[in-house]
Order: sequence, then structure tokens, then C-alpha cells
Amino acid sequence: MNKSRGRFLILGSASMVLMRQSSESLAGRISFVDMAPLNCSEVWRHAIEHSEKPDGVVDHLWLNGGFPRAYVQDSEDSCQWRRDFIQTYLERDLPQFGLRISSDKMDIFWRMIAMDQGGLFNAKRYSEAMNVSGNTVRHYRDISKQLLMVRELQPWFRNFDKRLVKSPRVYIRDSGILHALLELQTYDNLMAHTVVEKSWEGFVIENLVQSASGRARPYFYRTSAGAEIDLVLEFTVGKCWAFEIKLSNRPTVTRGFYTATNDIQAERRIVVIPGTRSSLMRHDIEIMPLLAAMNDVKREVNVCSSWR
Repeated sequence: MNKSRGRFLILGSASMVLMRQSSESLAGRISFVDMAPLNCSEVWRHAIEHSEKPDGVVDHLWLNGGFPRAYVQDSEDSCQWRRDFIQTYLERDLPQFGLRISSDKMDIFWRMIAMDQGGLFNAKRYSEAMNVSGNTVRHYRDISKQLLMVRELQPWFRNFDKRLVKSPRVYIRDSGILHALLELQTYDNLMAHTVVEKSWEGFVIENLVQSASGRARPYFYRTSAGAEIDLVLEFTVGKCWAFEIKLSNRPTVTRGFYTATNDIQAERRIVVIPGTRSSLMRHDIEIMPLLAAMNDVKREVNVCSSWR
């Protein structure tokens, strides 16, 4: 029996400072765990345990985001808290990290990412818009990833017989921060905005990736011919699930999704919707709510872990 004891250091935004100050390598003796914001399973379970109606908690979480202070407040106070959070991050935290970055430029960069939520990252386009070099833009992106503000979803790369898109997709990770950057205070504001479908897509991706607890690799898939999958979770080599994300309770699936899932030999084909009922489509495509998809991902990573 392994009787070694773990020592846990739980940090807020100080992790980058700590890593810089570390004087020795801890390779093989340390493990990193991202402490993610609240997810759908947690807020749903909390509502049930406290005899509250769970209806609407997913929409509320999507709008306000997963930071606890942002989640529990009403829309106006929540949005103000998130604005203050962004401003403090830019004006105080970045200098404390020792990052010599213009807070104004980083603010512009984050707002551009928000407007382009889920888009393919094009450093040249950002550099021209911001009047900085491409290397500077890539530096902003890398810093934003380390700050856990931005998720960079890499393209699936195992199918070498296809002409695949090589640029990553970028997302503001927390939906509430995304909406604050875009000044979307209410649910009606969100639903009327052009970013709404990509906002839902990023929200679903974050929840599914969090459900995998770091034990499945996330990708997207897209060929030059238009075959596309919003999210691929690879549990082990040769074992992956394909997710299409739709903001509709009556989704349709394009031929490109069928083609793409055949390309990667996906074990399951799942369309995630905001509703509450699961159903089946042709070609063994499963339609299911986000909570059900999260539960299936959790079960799968537990099964795969037991094999190792």
C-alpha cells in the first residue's frame, strides 16, 4: 500500500508567479489540476439537494458564467462584477505577474477573441487590426492561455489522408466573461446577438472537457472540403467520441458531420442540445441534453481509467 501523503497548494491567480519563483525541477513529483468554475452538473445537483426548481439553472449559468460571485447575483450586479474582474485582471494582476504587456492592447485582444468566439485563429488578421506584429499577437494568445482566460482547441491530426485545417480554434473559456466583454447583460441581449450560437458552443465544450477531468484529449475536426466536428474527445488512442453542438431542440445535421465522423471512426456521434430529452436520429446519431452528455463522458473516463 502506498502510504505517501500528498501536499496540496490551492492558488487563485498566483500560479504563474509561483512557477517563476520555483528554484528546482519537480518533474515526477508534482501534478497540476485546473480548478475550473462551476459547471452544469454542480449547479443542477445543488438545486436538487436544496429542494429548488432546477429549471433554468443551465441558462443562468450560461449567461452569468461559472465564477461563484457572478453566478449567484442577478444579471445587473453579476455583469458589473465581471466587468470589475476583467479590469482588475488587466490593470493589477498582469503587472503583478511581471508581464510587460499593455493592458489596453490585451483588452482589445480579449474583445476581439470574444467577437470571434470559436473562430480559427489568424495571427495576421489580429496583428493588422491591433497594429502589432504577428509574434506579439501569438504572445498575447499564449499568455491568455496561461491565465486560463482563453482555450485553444487544437485540430484533430491523426487522419493524414485528408487535407485538414491546421489553425486552432480560440474561445473565451468562461461564458460569463465572454458576455461581459461583449456587454451582454441579459438573456434577451444574448439571444439577439450574433455570437449566441458560438457562445453556446464554447459553454458546452468547457462543460464536457471539465467532465473528462483531464483524462480525454479535446480537439475539433475540419477538412478543406467542409467536413467538420465541433468537438472530438479522445479517451485513448483509437477511441473517440464526436460532438455536434446545436442551439436547437430540433437539430439537423449536415452531410459534413457524417463524413467527418466516418473519417475519424468515432465510436459515438452525439448532438448536444439545450433541451431536456434524449432521442435518436439516423446513422446512430444520439441527441441529448448537455447534462446527459456530461454524465456519459464521466462514466466513459472512469471505464477507460479502470483499463489502465
